[in-house]
Amino acid sequence: MAGCEAKERRILVAVDEGEESMYGLSWCLNNILVSQNSKDTLILLCAKPPRPIYTSVDGKGRIFGQICLEP
Repeated sequence: MAGCEAKERRILVAVDEGEESMYGLSWCLNNILVSQNSKDTLILLCAKPPRPIYTSVDGKGRIFGQICLEP
């Protein structure tokens, strides 16, 4: 395999505030990006929860997002 070179890869890892995504990133670093001489590129995607949207259509006000409050 003297003429076989490693291909360049782009690897995307999405992370958020959860413990699972940190485990996934750690796994990727330990198992996929193991060689310092590799041509791999690591792309990190940081995901954040959406901001709540406030509205007062009927004058009572509700919160739309991760938390839903009933008046």
